[in-house]
Amino acid sequence: MSITKHTRSVLVYGGSWIVIAFILLVMKVVSIGRRRFSASFQLAFRLIKGIIFVAFVSILITLLALPLVSVRDIIVCILAFLPTG
Repeated sequence: MSITKHTRSVLVYGGSWIVIAFILLVMKVVSIGRRRFSASFQLAFRLIKGIIFVAFVSILITLLALPLVSVRDIIVCILAFLPTG
């Protein structure tokens, strides 16, 4: 991948695990929030989910706009997390 500039440093792997843990944490918080606050705070919960989506899209666009990440890197990352049978 071009974002790592062909380095095999432990920091690259550690950074990827931090990103994975952060994504799993966000998914867990959304799941718990859906069960707890779905009836009483439905509007606020949908607003938070919308903010998370907009933040994700803006980060993706920023990474693609800067010369840090190529489209190939994004496709490789998506394929890495697709479930296989």
